[in-house]
Amino acid sequence: MAGSGINGRSTMHVMGYSIEGRYQLHKTTYLTAELAESSSPDFRNTPAQRPNKLGLSDKANSAYALHLYSYLPRMNLRVEGLYKYTGANFQSFSGFQSNASQKAWYVKADQSFFSRQLRMAVSIRSTDFSNPFVVQQYNSNTVFKSFMATFRRSAGHY
Repeated sequence: MAGSGINGRSTMHVMGYSIEGRYQLHKTTYLTAELAESSSPDFRNTPAQRPNKLGLSDKANSAYALHLYSYLPRMNLRVEGLYKYTGANFQSFSGFQSNASQKAWYVKADQSFFSRQLRMAVSIRSTDFSNPFVVQQYNSNTVFKSFMATFRRSAGHY
């Protein structure tokens, strides 16, 4: 629960775990999967409620991600994709969580041409936020599309 800290400010005790695995689908293709869960006090109520026990029963305290990587050597093509979900109560140690659940995905392809002098990459990414804790329904969906071309030629090829 919360305790008294420096200058009378309260502290918040957060605990959690994360497990990640990698599965080799093919010589040049693999999938990583991560599952995480956190537990912290619920400050939406006054006084704050004690944290739920860990146990995957509360999806709002959970997060998971699937990431696929593949390289096709004959086509000199790299493809990658990601799907990630974080619950509204999930507390991350590597990013700020705004009490909104998040679903995010992306797909990216990267290919080289002309003896790897020209590289082209295209990607599409979407992030969907939703906050179930406010009276007004709040949703935000963002889609990013990008295209990049890089041309490199060494000085000796003139």
